[in-house]
Amino acid sequence: MISFQINQKNERRATLSLVVLFLFLSALFATSCINADIVEADDIQISTEELIDKKLISGANHTVISPTMVVGAMPYYKINTPFGEFSATGNLKLGRRVHEINVIQELRAIDKSKLTIDSVGDALKKPVEGVVQIVGHPVSTLKGVPMVWSLV
Repeated sequence: MISFQINQKNERRATLSLVVLFLFLSALFATSCINADIVEADDIQISTEELIDKKLISGANHTVISPTMVVGAMPYYKINTPFGEFSATGNLKLGRRVHEINVIQELRAIDKSKLTIDSVGDALKKPVEGVVQIVGHPVSTLKGVPMVWSLV
């Protein structure tokens, strides 16, 4: 009876290992097929203007390259930006990429010197608030000191 249970455990492990291996190889094959630059007979190129709204085709920070490769029912877009070329699979991803590109531009537009001055000002404000607290309320401040030392 014990040997049967051990064999059954090994059999389950072997089956599980085969399933995991099959899933890994399937994912690897699917990824290589998606990333392949091979144009097959079913693949077509369609004008980008026919697939998406004009607002998504070009903006201040991006331009979608036309024509667009369509494999099956899935369009594969290429987007030119000042930050390099991006790609998007499907209309939903294209909308997300355009939003991300605009956010990158907004982040680059933030004035770094203003941020530095603001952060230095905030850092200097805290000690001044502490001094004001000590001068304005010396008794309550001193009552809190033993509690601080007991925590250390």
